[in-house]
This record gives sequence, structure tokens and C-alpha cells, in this order.
Amino acid sequence: MPRRGNHEGSIRRRADGRWEGRVMLSGRRYSVYGRTAAEARRKLQELAQRYRLGELPALTPPRPLTLNEWAETWLRDCAGRLRPRTVLTYRQALSPLLSLLGRTRLDRLEPLRLSHAFTSLRGQVGSRTLEQGYTYLHACLEAARKLGLLPYNPLDRVPRPRHERGERAAWGVAEARRFAQACHADGSPIARLLLFCLATGCRLSEALGCRWDDLDTAAGTLRVARHVYWVGREWREGEVKTRAARRTVPLPQLARQALTTPAPSYPYVFWAGQPPTRKQLSYAMRRLCQAAQVPPIPPYALRSVHASLLTHAGLDVAATRAHLGHARATTTLEHYARALPGDRRAAALLDGLFRL
Repeated sequence: MPRRGNHEGSIRRRADGRWEGRVMLSGRRYSVYGRTAAEARRKLQELAQRYRLGELPALTPPRPLTLNEWAETWLRDCAGRLRPRTVLTYRQALSPLLSLLGRTRLDRLEPLRLSHAFTSLRGQVGSRTLEQGYTYLHACLEAARKLGLLPYNPLDRVPRPRHERGERAAWGVAEARRFAQACHADGSPIARLLLFCLATGCRLSEALGCRWDDLDTAAGTLRVARHVYWVGREWREGEVKTRAARRTVPLPQLARQALTTPAPSYPYVFWAGQPPTRKQLSYAMRRLCQAAQVPPIPPYALRSVHASLLTHAGLDVAATRAHLGHARATTTLEHYARALPGDRRAAALLDGLFRL
């Protein structure tokens, strides 16, 4: 049998049917995997080429990584590209999965083990969290595959958990009016903030980021350029996410009624010191819904109510998309512009078409 040359390594077939190639480089053993012997041999050759070019130490870990270690590396990389709140969402969604799989070596993650993890978490965490966890873990493992740390993405062989959106209580014009009246009667800063969101369709974070110098009272407009949001126990201010979100919003009379006299020492319109927390906003929303005798909805749903009112009034999708600051009209159609309960315009149109 001819003797193997330097950095050629050896190839063997594993019990799981995959082919493993092993090679010693600078006193360190490396392993690659393939579905066929030819694929494993090719990967060994690519590994040797990276070694000769001096790229191998940066691409291959000195020891097998656990999923916890790789996920932390991947999240740190995400922190350099994404907003802190987005990274926090990734971390929270991955947490249940990492509690079960975190100590597993990255190269020993198999579809069956991943499938068992998702099955065991079903019922313990919400279906939305489980769906998000699948999405973010798939991206995490895909990044490992692209760097050669995995031969393939094992989540490709695991069905995605399905999240069925529940039916949210729908508000019509009458419910929106009663809620606006309850906000007027309350008069607190949070009540004025929520009334402003209903009247303008602004995101809560955009309304919290609203400064007095963003308002043009003569023209009756608001320049949306920044948002204020919470990351854990810290609040932060930043520019809005997309170009479409940077917009000028006309202020109807209802929105102007939510404003007070500017306070020179407080640059923000709806808060001073620190913005209200999610807990404070949710508590105020429940209290105002009860006072208005309307079905309870979360604070962020006021934006959807606003969009539905615009649709009911006859505003076209393109104008609604620009008004809400969406980059794509599909977002407006799928998640915001819903028909109001009791809307009989479709029936009236059909009656006109089939009048005998």
C-alpha cells in the first residue's frame, strides 16, 4: 500500500453512515465530514490548502466547540451587525433550547436529538417562542456550516414548529372612539401617549422617541426620526430602523389633543426622567380598556387598529404603507390593514352587481 503524503490524512466510514476525514496539522487533530468518501477527501484537501495559506487557525477551533460556546460566538457577531434589542430577542428565544442542548458538542448535533428537544419543549414554552428559537438556531448552525464547523445543517432535517396566530379582539370605530374618550378623561402622560399612537399609527418606540423639536405645530406634522426602547433594564435611543420608517406624519386633531404645553427642561413629549416600561404600559392599557368597556388589546395593537381605520375610510394600500413607515406593502396587508367587524361594503358591492 503506498504511503500517504504529508497532510493527506485518513478517511473512515462512521456508524451513522457519514465519512470522516482526519488529519494532524501542527500537532493538532482536525476532522471533516462528508456524505461520501470523495466529499470527505475533498474537504481534507481544502483543509490542507487553508493550512498552507495560514488561514486554518482562524477557521478551525483548537478543540471541539459546544453549542453553548458557538452560540455565544455567533451572538457576539450578531451584536456587531444588529440592534441590541434584536440580539436580546435572539438570546431569549434560544435560551430554552440551549438549556437542553447547550453542552452538546457542535459536531455531535444530530437531527434526532434536535427533534427530541423541540418535542420536549412543546407545551413548556409558547409556540411563537418555539418557532423563533427554530429560526435563530437554524441561522446559528448555518453560520457554523459555512465556516466548515459542521458538514451540514442538522436543522434542515427537522420540521419547523408551527405557530398559529390567535384571533385578537377586533375594534371597530365605536370601540376606538370610546378608548379615545377614556384616554382624554384619564389625562395621564401614558394615556396621552396611547391616544397619540391610536391617532397617528406611530409605533410605541417612535412615540416615546418623539421630541418637541420634531413637531411642527404650524404645519401640523411630526418628523419621525428616532425611537426609544428598552433593552433589559436599560433604555436606549437610536435612529429608526429603515429608510421607510423615517417619515413625516400628519397630525389629526385627535393627536394634537394628546399634546401638552412644551416643558423646556424635558425634551421628550410624553415622559421625563425615563420612559415608561413595558409593564407600566400594559397595566395602563388594561385599565383604560376597562374604563372604555372595550375588549383588551396590547398597547402595540393600537397601530393595527389605526391601520384598519384607514382601510375602512378608503385609504389605498400604497398610502397606508407610506403613512405607517413600512418598507413593503405586504407587511401592511398581512399584519395591519384588517377589515373592521361588521363591514358590509363587500356585500353592498355584490348587491349592486347582481341587482335583478
